[in-house]
Parts: sequence; C-alpha cells; structure tokens
Amino acid sequence: MRIRNSGSDFSDSRRDERSSAFRRGRRTGQKVHGRLLKWVSDDMAWVEIEGQKLLAKLQSRPPIGTLLTFVIQQLKPEIILKELFGASPVAASALEMASTFEAARTLFENRFRSLASGLAAQSSVKRLSAFIDLLGRDRKLLAAYVDTLNCAQAITRQFGSAKGQTLLYQPWLIPEARRTATVTRRAPDSNDAELSAAMVEFEIPPFGLSRIEFLHKHGDTGYRLKIQYPDAKKALVPYLSRNKQSGAPQCLGIDKLRQREHGGILAELLFSQ
Repeated sequence: MRIRNSGSDFSDSRRDERSSAFRRGRRTGQKVHGRLLKWVSDDMAWVEIEGQKLLAKLQSRPPIGTLLTFVIQQLKPEIILKELFGASPVAASALEMASTFEAARTLFENRFRSLASGLAAQSSVKRLSAFIDLLGRDRKLLAAYVDTLNCAQAITRQFGSAKGQTLLYQPWLIPEARRTATVTRRAPDSNDAELSAAMVEFEIPPFGLSRIEFLHKHGDTGYRLKIQYPDAKKALVPYLSRNKQSGAPQCLGIDKLRQREHGGILAELLFSQ
C-alpha cells in the first residue's frame, strides 16, 4: 500500500504536514492498524490509521469499515505500508471478531438512539435499572444488546482472559455517546492491594474519541480523562458530572489522547503485542 496523500486538503504543505505527523515516532517494520473509510476507485481508498486519514492503494478489496493491519516498509521519501489483512489465522480471527463486534454494536446503537436522551435524563443511580426496563419492553433492542454482549464475551475468551482483561459493553453509562466500550484489567490472582485498572471509551461531539482511565490500588481509586480534541476539555467535566455514578472518584486531570490511542481500546486489546 502506497500513501498517495492524506487528509481532505490536497495542497503540498498540508500533505507534507500530515505525512510528517504519521512518520513521527514510527519505524520500519512496525505494525499499524486502521479502518477502511471509503473506496474512491477500484484500488484506491481512504483509510484511517490511528487518527490519520490517508488515501491509499490497496491490493485487497475488503468492505467499508473493515479493520486492517499493515507493516511499515518505508517511511521516506514516501510512506509505503504492506497489508497484512488475513496474513495469519490469529490476525484474521482478530479482524473478524472486531468487525463482528462493531457491526453488532452499531445495530444496537441505531435502535437505541431514539431512547438515549430519555435514559440520559435519569439519575446515574437509576440508569441501569431504567436501561433493563427498556430492554424488557423492546424485544428487538434486547436481541441487539445480547448479540453485542456475546461478541464482547467471545473477544474476551480468545484475546483477553490470558492477559487478565475483559471487554464489556455498558451503554447506560453515557447513553448519548457512540462506540462505547469498557476494558477492565487485573493481574491473575490479584487482590485489593494490587493494582487494577479500567478504561471506558466513548465518542461524542465536540470531544471526539474520549477515554476515562481508572486506577485502583490499596483501596484508593482515581481517574484521568483523555480526549481527542483538548480545546473542548472545559465542557467535558460538567458533561461527565451529569453522568457520574454515585460515589465515583474525582477527576485527576485531563490529557490529550495520544496518537497511538486513536485506534481505540478494542484495537489495543486485540492487537497488543
């Protein structure tokens, strides 16, 4: 795959700026993960790799939304990536399971969207029970939610359990958000005195992709926010305060989401080395 251009602005300065941003901190031989956004010809497509939108020449013909894996073959004078889509049984399984989970989550979100604002108006204490009531009244919504849970459980069994990680789907936490996912991490045979962690990820304007990282050790819990668009951070804390669960810890700070985290916690769970 050869990178022909990046972003929606085709000026030389903009292209060079985005190419430089992609090269920063990367090396030949490194694997990167991205999503197919849109086909523009038989072999050219827009792909998003860790927050960078790139126009690429592909040898395969995967459907839109497919998660792809590449290895960096060359960074200068032009960026050249080699597709690893389906290159190994493990990679193929990870890509298939990620695509299946995201498809199930999208179907649920499409059904849930008209109900989300009403659930968000509930207090955080009552929100889970209200969500269960919604599922009980709508069989199709329940089926879509159970399908998403089954996909998350399959990913946990195959890719998370050995690392002490669990993928959860909890749409009632921030009902109006998209692409919500939670990953919990705990060392095998851990106890309360040992470090455990959880990450809640969601996407909502104007914050972009956002992440709440919880850390718990020796009975104390704190959390830090990471957001894709730091200029919106002043509005984020009040927004989250309306969704905060009873007894939740205080925010310890707000940081910019690092470029390598733009692929999301699902990609990190499936493709971490």
